[in-house]
Amino acid sequence: MSMFDRLRESLLFRGVAFAAALLALLLAAACGDDGPSRDDPDAYTKHVVQEALDRYEDDGRQAVIDYYNTTESVDGQWYVFIADEESVIISHAPTPGTVGQSLYDDLGVDITGYAFGPHMAAATGSGRWISYVYLNPQSGAQETKHTWVVRRDGLLFGSGWYEVTPGAGETPASRAQPDVFTKYVVQQVIDRIDADGAQATIDYYNSAESVDGPWYVFIFDADGIMVAHPTRPERVGTHILDRELRTDVTGYYYGDVLNSTTETGRWLTYVFHNPVTGEEQTKHSWVIRHGGLLFGSGWYE
Repeated sequence: MSMFDRLRESLLFRGVAFAAALLALLLAAACGDDGPSRDDPDAYTKHVVQEALDRYEDDGRQAVIDYYNTTESVDGQWYVFIADEESVIISHAPTPGTVGQSLYDDLGVDITGYAFGPHMAAATGSGRWISYVYLNPQSGAQETKHTWVVRRDGLLFGSGWYEVTPGAGETPASRAQPDVFTKYVVQQVIDRIDADGAQATIDYYNSAESVDGPWYVFIFDADGIMVAHPTRPERVGTHILDRELRTDVTGYYYGDVLNSTTETGRWLTYVFHNPVTGEEQTKHSWVIRHGGLLFGSGWYE
């Protein structure tokens, strides 16, 4: 074979390889990414909401409202709800009876008495996590729901995932289930209070020994004064309603919600300093009152 033939063959091979690679890229662009796995419910929830936002941009307001009122739009426990500029529900496929109801009315108050509706309605284009108790259409039970909501052109788009938690006292299999492990951490606080008393518990949770990666326990006394925070000790002595300290970097003031926590417990979502990464990140905290103290722990998204 001559040098010219070898050169021609080499160029031909490279051309075929380039064409194959280009075709693969075009097919990937046409088919789109499958998106995150349902095993990562936070990421998958954001993906579901982003799909709704993309549909809104592509098809327009009325088409997206109509679509998310159909059963076709429901993906297991994931469905998209839409509220209008006045925070009135206009799309809700699993429970169409909620269409026409306002987030500022009874719809926006869960069975624990937590008025999540106004916090949800205050979401901006940057998005916000809200945790509350709501009907799971798959199980038919009232369960803790973690919802990601975003405002776009006045409309509120949201979707969420439901927490599946074994008995609070059970040891979780792993930290791979962060909501389960968080409740386990908080249950350990309850057990410690009952066994050792309030002061010994406060002392322990002010120690570095009590910190488990991103999981640590913060405690307020009966007067709303912070008495334990092992990763931010400068906050000890501050009041639970301190607006400056209980307002996160997005402008969300969560002090009043935190303060209204009862013995039933509740999830609270806000942005806070992650001691592991050193960054401000979305945090899902389980908080509860017990033995005259209010305390909680949480996991970072």
